[in-house]
Amino acid sequence: MIIEAEILNQPRTFFVDSRWEYSPLDPLAVEVVFGREGPTWAFALDLLMDAFTSPEGLLHGCGDFLIEVGENFTQIHLSNGRDAASLQFSTADIWSFLEGIDIPGSNEVIANKLDEFLETL
Repeated sequence: MIIEAEILNQPRTFFVDSRWEYSPLDPLAVEVVFGREGPTWAFALDLLMDAFTSPEGLLHGCGDFLIEVGENFTQIHLSNGRDAASLQFSTADIWSFLEGIDIPGSNEVIANKLDEFLETL
């Protein structure tokens, strides 16, 4: 799903498209690609779900990824330890993306990850 983001910490208004992807092959993460083939960030799915099911205005995450969900806009703050970016997305667009993915139950995820681990032994 393509979701437009406004980059907040710029001297002028700047928008970038982001492509949100979820794969059952990596059921614990959501990948977001900025621009056509720009940088890719992987977000923990449980962190996103927690942020979107908690009361509005709370800051979630730590380190390189922080998210604050508001009624109309969601702000995501990214950092690589040297540079930082704050992006604003439509809350409705991200919520629509999250509702559209088929999230397996935690027991199923754990079983699949355990199977993968045992196959590597």
